[in-house]
Amino acid sequence: MGWGAILSQQGVGNHLLKVVPVVVTKKSLPPVAAKKIRRTKETMQRTVTMQKSPPTIKRQEQTHTLTYISELLADRPEEARREALKYRAAAFWDDIVRLFKGVKVGVLKCGRCGEEDLGWFNPFTLRWIAIEDICHNCRVSVTRERQEAIAGRWKAALSGRIDKVLRSCGVPRRYLTADISSVNREVVDIVRGVLPHLNPGHDFQQGTDPPTRQGHGGLYIFGQPGSGKTYLAAAIVKAYILMLGPYFRDCYSEAPIPPRYPVFTIASDMLLEIRNTFNNPDISEGDIHDKYCNSPLVVVDDFMAEKVTQWSVKTMYSIINRRYLNNMPLIIISNYGLGDVEKNFNAVSEFIGTSIVSRISEMGKVLILKKGSLPPRRHTTVNNATIAVANPKDKSGSAFEARGVVPLSQDTPDYRNKKNQEEDS
Repeated sequence: MGWGAILSQQGVGNHLLKVVPVVVTKKSLPPVAAKKIRRTKETMQRTVTMQKSPPTIKRQEQTHTLTYISELLADRPEEARREALKYRAAAFWDDIVRLFKGVKVGVLKCGRCGEEDLGWFNPFTLRWIAIEDICHNCRVSVTRERQEAIAGRWKAALSGRIDKVLRSCGVPRRYLTADISSVNREVVDIVRGVLPHLNPGHDFQQGTDPPTRQGHGGLYIFGQPGSGKTYLAAAIVKAYILMLGPYFRDCYSEAPIPPRYPVFTIASDMLLEIRNTFNNPDISEGDIHDKYCNSPLVVVDDFMAEKVTQWSVKTMYSIINRRYLNNMPLIIISNYGLGDVEKNFNAVSEFIGTSIVSRISEMGKVLILKKGSLPPRRHTTVNNATIAVANPKDKSGSAFEARGVVPLSQDTPDYRNKKNQEEDS
């Protein structure tokens, strides 16, 4: 079929062209024109075929290659790997990588639990590589065991240099030999009940979490001079240090980090240290405050022995209040009961004494050391001293017998047996 044109001439001198569509059959075309039309159609068909066939053929080749490699991988993995590496630059290389990654050949099991697969897949060589001999959970367990062994050796070394550590904490040289086991049994029982509350824990030692303990996180020890208050406080500090242990940054680390040690100070020395910062540009008053407010444990000896001034009362209140708000343990040693503390502090600064006594009472126990209330013991370094637990709300500090309370020393089986033997004899 084709189109032809007929030229017709109408009128003299007037030439007009008129195009008339005419259906032309193959028989009506000349042989040469029919041949040209046929060749043009064949050329167009070849062009369309060439434009559509390459992607189709390419996908077919990719599918065939992946199928062939997959069949080889099931029977002959090394030959399949060599064949696959030939297509490293091909567009379907990611499909090959996923194919080999899904087949774990020769991957080692955990040498400890034998459950979890170990290894890392190398996408360049198409191989699984065993990089560890045990799994993550087993490695953490092994590391924890090593950490416990390291902590044990660290504590053993600490016991050998305890005197040096005590001196660095500020414990007087006279009381370096203080030991909690050398005091009366009643004292030991009470102190051992308080010691766990004095330790803020490893999270606080690492600086990651404040202590959450509430109540019984401190002691207020008072009594007559010579009753062994400072000795007892030094013994508590020593027991506290021996209770500490190193911590580690994470579950993989085996490098011990030493804990933070307590601070032992005398009230007058602490106030003098703060006062010396007033004219010292190298250190600020806030640095000294942070030292006594942020230490894991602070022991203040001779509380209220210094001259009571408005500045000293406000400074003591600042330190006690910050430790109270942050649940930080505090041990205070004084010759005066809480009633005397409240009275003397309120005399120079109204209501601050009441606030200090209230916080001390809520922070822990109030212990009264009295001379001559206990029969002496051979092993007792605090000679002729007894200890009793007072009601924190009671600020008088008067004798127990006057209030009808039996001292703890007279309520033990050993004391009762000895008393009965004396009466029988």
